[in-house]
Amino acid sequence: MFPRIRAIAGNTLSETLRQPVFGVVLLAALGLIALSPAFTMFSLVNHIRLVKDMGLATLLVAGFLLAVLAATAVITEEIRKQTVLTVVSKPVGRFEFILGKYLGIFAALAIAGYLMILTLAMTCRVGVPAAVTTPLDVGAIIGLLAAFSLALLGALVANYLLDRPFPSTAILLGVLTFTLAFVIVGFLPPVAESLKLITFHYDFSIILAGALILPALEVLAAVAVAASTRLNPLLTLGVCAVFFGIGLAGDYALGRLAVSSVPADLVYRMMFNIQIFSLADAASAGREIPWHYIGRAALYAVTYQAAALSAAFLLFESREVAR
Repeated sequence: MFPRIRAIAGNTLSETLRQPVFGVVLLAALGLIALSPAFTMFSLVNHIRLVKDMGLATLLVAGFLLAVLAATAVITEEIRKQTVLTVVSKPVGRFEFILGKYLGIFAALAIAGYLMILTLAMTCRVGVPAAVTTPLDVGAIIGLLAAFSLALLGALVANYLLDRPFPSTAILLGVLTFTLAFVIVGFLPPVAESLKLITFHYDFSIILAGALILPALEVLAAVAVAASTRLNPLLTLGVCAVFFGIGLAGDYALGRLAVSSVPADLVYRMMFNIQIFSLADAASAGREIPWHYIGRAALYAVTYQAAALSAAFLLFESREVAR
């Protein structure tokens, strides 16, 4: 069973990374994060705080879009085109099919999130040009530009000479180039005084805050997989958008009401609270994020992933895939 699941997951990962729309959304998110200092330089409040808030919000929204796009591409489209029959007609169970597809999407989201977190960490090191005299971290700027340029140039050469798919090659090369840039820049002397006291010169609160968003994105991917087994791409997007919106606003809408109302309390406990994974305020203030909090949040996400995948198994098990 496990070799079959691994094969489906690997194929799903490759298929997801090859999608041009996946690469475009990821590139747009990386560009928005890297350019965020230019967008916040004219504000009258704490500039670097806005960069952190904007980066974490971009990570969350882009991850949501990538999860829905990946699920609809590898599940809804396969059912619509009947290519799913070539898999389930073989000795591959529907449970293995759904689990393998989800694990492939899980890995693709993890790669995308990893690139966005590294970009955000280096962008926070750059600083914000609030004035002409504001010193910027030139090493971090060069690192970001080199990582972007080498990944895109390498993918272009591989596509031209070896006929390799450009989107997936650029993303995989990006994992290498951004990792190297992150490590090299981390040992360069920083401009910010607060980072000079750290051996590896990064604000680790923003890295942990970004990493904590990833479990929430994997839950959204599980919900998208469940919806994709029955709905078309537009309806899947609608269902996931409602789930996403409730997860963001539910804490404010039901938090106080749940204290005095039993039905509201029941709904409040059942909904997936995305605010648990959004620690923009703590990251912006540079406060330490306790590891026990991260562990409990991860366990909370795993519980919802299991519930959403169970729903996906049940929905797909009774789905007639043959016309």
